[in-house]
Amino acid sequence: MPPNLRVLVLPILPNWPDLPAGQLIGVSSDLDEIDQARARAESLHRTDCMFIEGSIEAIPWRDSYFDVAYLAGSATDELRRVMTPEGIIHECQSTS
Repeated sequence: MPPNLRVLVLPILPNWPDLPAGQLIGVSSDLDEIDQARARAESLHRTDCMFIEGSIEAIPWRDSYFDVAYLAGSATDELRRVMTPEGIIHECQSTS
């Protein structure tokens, strides 16, 4: 994948996979998950990450922004709204 992708991870999984370099935005409705993700990003020396409160039904981001999305579950109209027209959606299996 090209560098500098805008990557959405939703929800933030406890052991999110190695993701491409770029701007990583993790979204969760669980504040503890957000805190754990921030700690994990820090331990991996990832300075390109941001974790925010939200859900698959209400992603707090502008239209057509993300190049790639990793999610547990199925894509929704709300997810498609924030994806670029060429965006790639990866549906991941939860490990919990």
